[in-house]
Amino acid sequence: MLQLHTLQMEVVKGSKFYVLVNIWLCCYFLCVSHASDNLRQGQTLRSNQTLVSSSGVFELGFFNFTNKYYLGTWLKNDKYKKAVWIANQEKPMIGDPVLYISEEDGNLVMSDERGVPTAVSEGAFSKDAITSAKLFDTGNLVLFEGNKTVWQSFNYPTDTFLPGMKLGLFNLNTERSRKRFLVSWLSPLDPSKGNFLLGLDSENKTRFDVWRTNVNPAFQEIGNWDGKSFKLFFDTLSRKYNFSFVSNHKETYLSFTSNEEGTFSWFELASNGEINELTLVGKEIKIQNHSLCHDTMMRNSSGCLSLMPSLCRDGDKFSEITGLMPNYMRVNMTVRMGASDCELTCKSDCSCTAYATFYGDNKICEIYYGNKSDLQIPQRGNHSIYVRGDLSTQSSGSSGSGKLSILNK
Repeated sequence: MLQLHTLQMEVVKGSKFYVLVNIWLCCYFLCVSHASDNLRQGQTLRSNQTLVSSSGVFELGFFNFTNKYYLGTWLKNDKYKKAVWIANQEKPMIGDPVLYISEEDGNLVMSDERGVPTAVSEGAFSKDAITSAKLFDTGNLVLFEGNKTVWQSFNYPTDTFLPGMKLGLFNLNTERSRKRFLVSWLSPLDPSKGNFLLGLDSENKTRFDVWRTNVNPAFQEIGNWDGKSFKLFFDTLSRKYNFSFVSNHKETYLSFTSNEEGTFSWFELASNGEINELTLVGKEIKIQNHSLCHDTMMRNSSGCLSLMPSLCRDGDKFSEITGLMPNYMRVNMTVRMGASDCELTCKSDCSCTAYATFYGDNKICEIYYGNKSDLQIPQRGNHSIYVRGDLSTQSSGSSGSGKLSILNK
């Protein structure tokens, strides 16, 4: 009887231990799986982890383009996760990136397998180096020292104008004067800084412009403050949004909010210099393109700002053929990209020989860097392929296999 009682007690103890272990494991996995909106000293954020704002509007993490990692923010419901802000446009990470808060100066820092730290919150200053970072539902990533803001991502926009963000001129009449404007991506698939800027004009501070900065520099006025209201882009947009224009001896800037309840809308400076108006409806994003060549205020005689002189030997003329892309020297692009974006990507790279778009579960853009002669060989398939140049007038000779074509240089 004593042995039986002892055995029963051990079973009860084992059961309690089993229950406690399960409770602990459930709590552990719940804590691990819960996405936090903040990062504190001693914590890290790696490539497979994200911060999510308190109401689940925005998400921050690392994303990968051609084996280069960028730290960015995107709308959580955007199935394509297109970044609206990027911390390291010109300094991509490689290998296994990590984000953390420096214990030395309290700055947000990221590093990769090279072990060289890169400051995200460059210029921030903390007296006691005890800081924390938080991602807000506005998309703003803020670094706090206690309750004091020492740095915020809204002060360093990339290609996207979000509600509440301020674009303009700051710290006027000081040695620390600063311009805050949008910078386009280099191409729809390259997040590095591109050839177009959008913001307030430094000389005429009531005017909003887009500038082309590389070949044949030019600008185009797209909005202005008339002393009573700010009219931006098209009249229809002015009715949909509440634009706020502030000007004093310290700063001059433009910000906006939406007049439509239940929607989230923002603007993007595209890599071709055009303006995209985007609206999130559920998990779908509606995009309306506003060309700078139509219905805008043309104060510059250089013509359409978005059209740039072609630097390619074959120009921007493409011929359509039917077939399949060769299997080598091909890049599949599975990010959000329509036919016009795919075409722009190829046009902006003289090494691009051809492109094609396919529609299935995802829109896929195929960019081809091989020889044109390989594309002229009859291929099985019925896809439309767009080849640079006029194939009807070109020789079918090859310039060498497996290398970038010199025909389109």
